[in-house]
Amino acid sequence: MKRFSLFPLTLCLLLATLTACGGKEPVKRTEADAARKAAPDPTNTTRYVTLNAVKGDSIVVSEGDATLTLGYKTALSDGTTAGSLEAGHDYAITVNTDSRTLLTSLDLTALQGVWLLSDGSGSGLRIGPDGEASSIGTFGMMTLRSWSISNGRLQFAYVANDGTNYDEQQDVAHIMALTPTRLQFSFGGMQYELQRP
Repeated sequence: MKRFSLFPLTLCLLLATLTACGGKEPVKRTEADAARKAAPDPTNTTRYVTLNAVKGDSIVVSEGDATLTLGYKTALSDGTTAGSLEAGHDYAITVNTDSRTLLTSLDLTALQGVWLLSDGSGSGLRIGPDGEASSIGTFGMMTLRSWSISNGRLQFAYVANDGTNYDEQQDVAHIMALTPTRLQFSFGGMQYELQRP
């Protein structure tokens, strides 16, 4: 009866493992690496808050477990607020942290939902939670795919429906008016007037 020794096989596997690893220690992650992962786009200054109260010329908002008090009069007079300031609504805002003032605000609660063109055609768009967007009927020359906020500004991702370009594109929507029943914005060189159904 022949006997086989496992020693040569074990030695070969050990040498192969050490050679493949190069004898180096594994890379250790730092707190800075974790911070970069938590904020993948450091250029986007948008913050997501819930409005608790309006007190004089300031608003009180909740951002996670933190509460912030911010002056809002300058943003209101500059026309950089879209929607009214309603307690309990969710907002996308940008802030001047030095002066603790509001720079821009977008009422996400008022923005979401179904909007139809005021021309009575039955076309329009749906802005859903978590970045969902879709066209209803014939909405301009595009098919909406999603929405997002970058530096406090609304953006739509879309595909041209005229066959000229099948790649998804993204552009900023400039909101001129946002109320519970009216939405007016320009996008892709067109101006849209919409209302709730």
